[in-house]
Amino acid sequence: MAGLVRCWGLSLLVLCLLICRISSLTKEELFPYGQAGGEEIDQFITNGGTSDPFPLTVPIVLHGKKYSSVIVSGKGIITFTSVDLGTPENRPFPLSFPAIAPFFADIETENDGVVTFRESTKQELLDKANAHVHQAFPNQASFLARSVLIATWDDVVGHGNPNYYKNTFQVVVANSGDDSFAIFLYPNGALVWAKTVSRTEGKPEVFALAGVVGEDGKVQTLEGSGTDYLRNLPTGRTPEGLPEGVHAFHIGNPVVEAETQSPEEAAHGEDENRYDGEEEVTREPIDDRHPLAVISAQRANTEQGQGQGQGQNQQENGTEERQPAPETADREQRPAEVAPSAASAELQGNPTCQDPSQCHADARCSQKEGGSCCECGEGFYGNGKLCVDKESAQRMNGQVSGQLNGVDFRDALMHNYIVVNEGRVYVAFSPIPNAVGDALQTVLPVASIVGWMFATPENGLKNGLQLTGGVFNHTATVRFTESGQSVHVSQRFSGLDEHKMLHSVLYLSGTVPTVTPGQTIEFADHSIEYRRSAPGNIQSLSRSTVKVGEQSIPYSLEESISYQECPHNQDPNLAKPARLHISRVVSLYQQQERASRFGMDGKLTELGTGETDVCQAVDCGTHAGCVSQDGQAVCVCSAGYETQDPNTKPLVCTDVNECVVRNECSQHAECLNSEGSFICRCLSGYLGDGRQCKTAEETAAEDSCETLNNCDINADCHSDLQAGRQVCRCREGFTGDGSRCSPSSSQGGDCAAQPEICDSNAHCQRDSQGRAGCVCHAGYSGDGRSCAPSGNGGGQQLPIAPPGSCYHNPAQCDRNAACIPSGERGEFACQCLEGFEGDGLSCRAKPSTRGGFIAFTQGMSVVKLAIDRSSLDRGGQLAILPGQTAVGITVDCVDAYLYWSDIAGNTINRCRYDGSQVEAVLRNIQSAEGLAIDSVSRNIFWTDSANDHIAVAKLTDVKAGHKVIINKNLSNPRAIAVHPSRGTIYWTDWNRSDPKIETAAMDGSDRRTLVNRELGLPNALAVDFQTDDLCWADAGNQKVECVALDGSNRRLIHFGASYPFSMTVHENRLYWTDWGANNIMSVSKSGGDARPHELPVGSSGKVYGITSVPVQCPRLTNACASGNGGCKFICLPLPTGRQQCVCPDGIGADQCTQ
Repeated sequence: MAGLVRCWGLSLLVLCLLICRISSLTKEELFPYGQAGGEEIDQFITNGGTSDPFPLTVPIVLHGKKYSSVIVSGKGIITFTSVDLGTPENRPFPLSFPAIAPFFADIETENDGVVTFRESTKQELLDKANAHVHQAFPNQASFLARSVLIATWDDVVGHGNPNYYKNTFQVVVANSGDDSFAIFLYPNGALVWAKTVSRTEGKPEVFALAGVVGEDGKVQTLEGSGTDYLRNLPTGRTPEGLPEGVHAFHIGNPVVEAETQSPEEAAHGEDENRYDGEEEVTREPIDDRHPLAVISAQRANTEQGQGQGQGQNQQENGTEERQPAPETADREQRPAEVAPSAASAELQGNPTCQDPSQCHADARCSQKEGGSCCECGEGFYGNGKLCVDKESAQRMNGQVSGQLNGVDFRDALMHNYIVVNEGRVYVAFSPIPNAVGDALQTVLPVASIVGWMFATPENGLKNGLQLTGGVFNHTATVRFTESGQSVHVSQRFSGLDEHKMLHSVLYLSGTVPTVTPGQTIEFADHSIEYRRSAPGNIQSLSRSTVKVGEQSIPYSLEESISYQECPHNQDPNLAKPARLHISRVVSLYQQQERASRFGMDGKLTELGTGETDVCQAVDCGTHAGCVSQDGQAVCVCSAGYETQDPNTKPLVCTDVNECVVRNECSQHAECLNSEGSFICRCLSGYLGDGRQCKTAEETAAEDSCETLNNCDINADCHSDLQAGRQVCRCREGFTGDGSRCSPSSSQGGDCAAQPEICDSNAHCQRDSQGRAGCVCHAGYSGDGRSCAPSGNGGGQQLPIAPPGSCYHNPAQCDRNAACIPSGERGEFACQCLEGFEGDGLSCRAKPSTRGGFIAFTQGMSVVKLAIDRSSLDRGGQLAILPGQTAVGITVDCVDAYLYWSDIAGNTINRCRYDGSQVEAVLRNIQSAEGLAIDSVSRNIFWTDSANDHIAVAKLTDVKAGHKVIINKNLSNPRAIAVHPSRGTIYWTDWNRSDPKIETAAMDGSDRRTLVNRELGLPNALAVDFQTDDLCWADAGNQKVECVALDGSNRRLIHFGASYPFSMTVHENRLYWTDWGANNIMSVSKSGGDARPHELPVGSSGKVYGITSVPVQCPRLTNACASGNGGCKFICLPLPTGRQQCVCPDGIGADQCTQ
């Protein structure tokens, strides 16, 4: 009867958890802890130490092994043997010993915090633990705990953090004697810090780790382990019914079901383990010392088992499985950014997906015979591990390199766009050298594979994305039968990257027929038959023609696709042959853009009515598959294998030694053959991916203007035979080094003020740096001071403009206009510059330069947020650069440009307000986290968190370089703001031991601390010019505050900002990007009406910088407003009302004559 009552009580508790969804866990809802008296007494750990071995009445089962005692450490970890723990800095996952780590970190409890633990057999606590287990793992309803181990770390402080940064967390291990579950509990608001200061001088901060490690070396980790995302665990997504902040692991015997497997199921055991325990296809390991080229999944698994790789197989359900690596390995851990999801998961090898938390957010866990698989929900399609909206367009990016017709090319980027509901794909590669661009257009498989991925399927067939989830290897060989030429294509698709975009890496090598520039390339509509030769392997063999000009060139195409599939999916459509119909093919190379472009429609159909499957009863043997060619069954070897006798059945396929037959490696690399694949590895002293290896000197030499496109607008890129590379040279009439060119007459005076210095057949024109100089009219050549007819072009001398025209008085033109010749008689008139419209006397911004919105950075994108609720404009992506990580952003309201920093490419870029005219304006800027522009003085300032300095550059002369104005006593500079009229800059430094907000004159002088009390992580900063307030948002104490510019009148505006990163002021509201909410939030400056803002459709990823784009510039002025303050290079206004002229750091003393 007592047992019945306990079961009834447990059922009620489970029911309550199911229907009474708790929004978040509070400290009061933790398992009771800190009991110093009574029936059960807690053990206490003091002085940051470790307990003695603590005996258990019921053993803990960890990865199949039972442990009858535990050792609890103050560092947030439980072990089972006495070991020197160290810290996560010298003990990264995977640990070399078994452990349960809810928050392994360098915790100090000498002065702050309490650590307690005990074992309990109280029925109410057992019921509570059982309820959590049953809700997280519905298939474990028979589990009943006999004891629970409860360990709690209350208000603990990390090394180097302020003593008011306190964390509270708990682990409960539920044990039945034969099985165990670990439950990690993180109360809302109780995880303030996720990293500690390194104990080694000069080393970066160390992130905490969270997970479970078995004696077998297998690891289950929480999402975000080793990243700052751990701070979000209290609000992370968990299985429905569990409170937020509760994360469960099955740590005991997660593969007990194997005892009841049928022989057929057991035969698929290896495939099961790979599918349920890892991503669909293991990402290739990368050795920092020897970068690798593409290798097969088989090779990757082998090397991981030997601990030679660094690939980290990360499950979408929040856990990771990794093979143990040598403790002495020199490796750098860089965890990928992950989105919140439930952390409960089974170990690798469980044949079921348990619940949807292991699937994509838009998928469900579907029961199959012998197990379960992920399936996309209504309105989405994919393989369940990845699902995309059927109606939304998709993008794919990646890298392209190779050797075609003897010409090497590399570092080209892939930009693909897919109209999903139409099955149409657009594929583009750039830059592709002109020498091979046209010829590349004959190699259709580089694009048709994307067509297969997104083809419109009929009658239940699956396209490539539905089969693979976007994670697979593709090889293709194109043979031009008449010329004997062939080209080999290797492509690796790796699913979603950190920016939530599909990613691929393509390499091709070989020879193709010559194509004369300008010749048209046409592909007729045709079809390719794809057959599943084995689980996770698809092959095809087809023939077609490409029309080059008037010549039709026949070719054959052999393809192989390998991926991993759910072994329980018995859908008969998976084994059906499918015919890909390719139509409306466009193949075009654009020489001026150096861009290769393809477009096509794709549709998948079954074999025609009455057609027999010629491969149905054909046994092709090991490492081989059957394909249909002209209605006949043909056996072909799998990729990486070959046969000596193609007519035998079954085929005898042996490994191809690619290192001998088709060595695609660099001459400075070694080629290592393996079963079915090979590896390229650069030799010592060379850098590269193995296919291309260069010395450091050669790599630097390749940074030519042809690649960088860094010439002045009045210069061209020319070959320099002496230098052995492309160099910039100024055009006739201009002088300079090519990267900066000025009119030749500029040394003789400023024609803007003295137009008479120009020849009568010349006009005064501003160069790319905004300086005025004389330039000869079309049909004339010279230095602008003296112009003569060019060649035989003749041309009549243009008349001198009449008195009173802008020729004699350029000042009558608008500041956004220039005085230039117009009309047949050569009259001079004011004309608005590009981006502006009007009569020249008055110019206004074109729509592309209109403000009145918020701009923010997100991953690879700069995004517009429309804030006018009555407007139909909802914003959207303005500019996207594949591969970039856009962080800081600011606005130049004078010339209508947005400027942002790319910390991946080490550049500062800009674009127009509408996203046009994207260009990099500053290079080799290592980590500019904060940007600010003085629109009056035409200067841009930034904080560099890598070099710990603050620098400035002239907007109109950025190629002259920048000036570091502050480089001492900075620890973690982030946000920066300027006040042009006051001549002051403001910045935040979130040094955890001494966070502060400082100010200084724009030249770095008169530096002082403005705020240094009650700060946590002051990330965001903004100046309100209307009220002369300085406002900031603090990610440590979750506050938004303001002070007067002199530091007085500090006031709280808003409390509850989850994790602010950047801030701006717009129309009496404060807007900030919030990592915790992954959204943009705002509040009135009076403190009311706090609200989130709906992000534009298509935006995804973490939000970083934010800036207000005003309709017009604020009315401000300073000493540098006119004529650059008389300075040659950079003019910096000072609080005194005067100015300071400074030179960029790269300018020599002989040139720096200020």
